[in-house]
Amino acid sequence: MADYSNEIYWSNYIDKIGGSEIWNYATGKGVKIGVIDVGINKNHPNLVGQIDVLLSKSFSAEYSDPFVDVSSHGTEVAGLLVATDNGNDVKGIAYDAKVISLKADSSSTMSTEAVIKSVNYANEIGIKLLNCSFGHTSRNNLTNSLNQAMVNFPGLIVCSAGNINQDNDKNSHFPSNFETENIIVVGASTTNDTKVDSSNYGLNSVDLFAPGMNLKVCANNWYIIDGGTSLAAPLVTAACVLIMEAKPTLSPIEIKNTILNTVDNISSLSGLCVSGGRLNILKALKGGYEDNHSFTYKTVDLRQHRMTCEICGYSALSPHVVESGSFIGQKYAVCLLCGGLCEMGFVHLGW
Repeated sequence: MADYSNEIYWSNYIDKIGGSEIWNYATGKGVKIGVIDVGINKNHPNLVGQIDVLLSKSFSAEYSDPFVDVSSHGTEVAGLLVATDNGNDVKGIAYDAKVISLKADSSSTMSTEAVIKSVNYANEIGIKLLNCSFGHTSRNNLTNSLNQAMVNFPGLIVCSAGNINQDNDKNSHFPSNFETENIIVVGASTTNDTKVDSSNYGLNSVDLFAPGMNLKVCANNWYIIDGGTSLAAPLVTAACVLIMEAKPTLSPIEIKNTILNTVDNISSLSGLCVSGGRLNILKALKGGYEDNHSFTYKTVDLRQHRMTCEICGYSALSPHVVESGSFIGQKYAVCLLCGGLCEMGFVHLGW
């Protein structure tokens, strides 16, 4: 069996984009994400209760069930977004959000017609955020209609840049190449902050990079290590979710600009994307406030502490944060932030 250690999860994924401190600002509460993909396995142990079953819908010509995911692709994407922690070193960045499965595949590939219907349906039911971890390099008779559906969508659409090592400035890739301001295009970066060899790029057509290598993700056989721009994209989608919760007055374009303006500038990614850098959710969240924050933490009770910013005075109650596995064989654990005792069931799990 592969070694699914915390080191794989932490260093290749969470730590790169801000660490567990991001959850002091937001966890995704109240936000719903439309995942246009090949379906999501609703029975995965990390996804039970994380999917809006009533709003999920299939537009596939083959499967009427939006929870059929033959390839695990949609399940991998959903897990990066909202997976709950069950001690297997997998946890969604926006774990308090909900995903809506919008199944849009046909014969194991994405159907342009089904994608159009998915975008329009999401618009009809009021969803403000879509994840689109797919793409193709040639136009068809419905490409312009898809472009118009995305133009008409009032929220943000996060698209993967593709995985054929091409310059998207010079070569077609849809839907990521649509010149629509509400689209965020994501390439995949390595553990060393270089471009993943297969990742597409483009100084004008790819907005930023995000970790897309050696990520532990949910799958039909429970867990695998995977990568690519399909998995980099939902990390950016999750960043949008957290900002939507933390700063609900921001417009979709303001959220996009916040993310692009707070990347970690990486020399090896300069010239390969608009922002010249790799996603940093913590900086994006701090950039979404009027000031950067420097928090102190004071224990309130066994369930929570009060976090207070020494710079701007912002103050709020938040759950204790403990190391994963802290409650094994014991009733209480020590909060990593305030040092107080905390009780199982009322905490966030750190790493």
